[in-house]
Amino acid sequence: MTDVPAPIRSHLRTLQPEWQAWLEWLPGAREAAVERWGLTLGPVVSQSVGSAVYHVTRRGRPAVLKLVTPGEFFDQQVATMTAAKGRGYAHVYESDLPGGAVLMERLGRSLDEEWRAEFGNVPGEVLLGSVPVEPHLHERTQTLIEAWKVPLSVAPEVDAESHKAAQLGRLVESLHASLGLDDVDAVVQRALLFAEQRLQARQPDRQVVCHGDPHEGNLLRVLSPRPGAPADAVWVDPDGFRCEPDYDLGVAVRNANKFVLASDDPVVMLRGWCARLADQTGTDAEAIWQWGFLERVSTGLYLLDRGLVDRGRRYLQAARWLISRRSFG
Repeated sequence: MTDVPAPIRSHLRTLQPEWQAWLEWLPGAREAAVERWGLTLGPVVSQSVGSAVYHVTRRGRPAVLKLVTPGEFFDQQVATMTAAKGRGYAHVYESDLPGGAVLMERLGRSLDEEWRAEFGNVPGEVLLGSVPVEPHLHERTQTLIEAWKVPLSVAPEVDAESHKAAQLGRLVESLHASLGLDDVDAVVQRALLFAEQRLQARQPDRQVVCHGDPHEGNLLRVLSPRPGAPADAVWVDPDGFRCEPDYDLGVAVRNANKFVLASDDPVVMLRGWCARLADQTGTDAEAIWQWGFLERVSTGLYLLDRGLVDRGRRYLQAARWLISRRSFG
């Protein structure tokens, strides 16, 4: 347990038993992967409960070792990336699903890290008038188009109950009921309306293997230009489920709360982005808009439920501004 800082380790000991079990599991899993693949272990890249990523070298070549608690989610993530063969995703070199280990291509910074380094402290009002959005949208769409080439057989078929719209609708209803926030009723009702509309509009013949969470933190720069990375970046950490491609694009605009809250007319702005995304990908702008709103509300409620109040409120503030020009207090 020496690889986990003492304050974090102390905090994790107070959490659920499975997190304590993960801390006990991690050193053995790491040592097994290092021995199995002949790795030289480097520094920790990132670490959270249930996941750890390390820089490693193998026969002198750089790579990344990711260790995750084994299970169906990890299996699907690795299956999706392996099937991609580097198209839109990081290359997978080796994997051990029962051991919770995967050896992957080493990448550079995420687009989120780039953005924060350059614009993190710039007010939204200034960004709106000075930073072109099109290049950032283009990087996402071009990389998603590559990622959607993963064979459909990698992910199980979905029906009306398992479709993402149905899942998100149930999540929004459940969280809204448990949180008891009457002042978000309007955005919740709009989100549920969009969930039902996306469910009714589902088209199995249009479905792809979606990334599922294509935000800026999951899009990382390749270290040198290569095939399969048309915007010099690739995705990591996919969920890998079947859905219409418009869903991924809705997630791609979900986190733009800083812009939404700074805009005098966020509807025009965001619908313009949706139109550009649709034009670049041959998808439907209205579907992107609806998915983006549904994701914004479900994410805000989820964060509130997890105690991340400030972050959750920003998502709900942005959602309310999009439908009523009033913020959520």
